[in-house]
Amino acid sequence: MKSDTKSKKKCNEVFGSTEESAIPMLNHFHPIYHPYIVNVVDVVVDGHCGYKCIVALLGMGEESWPLIPHDLFKELSQWRDEYKISGIL
Repeated sequence: MKSDTKSKKKCNEVFGSTEESAIPMLNHFHPIYHPYIVNVVDVVVDGHCGYKCIVALLGMGEESWPLIPHDLFKELSQWRDEYKISGIL
């Protein structure tokens, strides 16, 4: 417990203190990531929640989630050779 408090102090000294009340559920993330988190979106868990988070953060609304896998497929198909070279596919 003592080292955890030390880590938190060091993190706050290096990155600056984070106002936890401004971002909901921030305490669910390790303190080292707090300076990089600007928003948290709580979406319905139904198997498509990753896509719903993306569209919500893009300001499109959760109901637009089918656009993300469709656009991802188009992107991967169009640039297939480049993704193969980089080792992603």
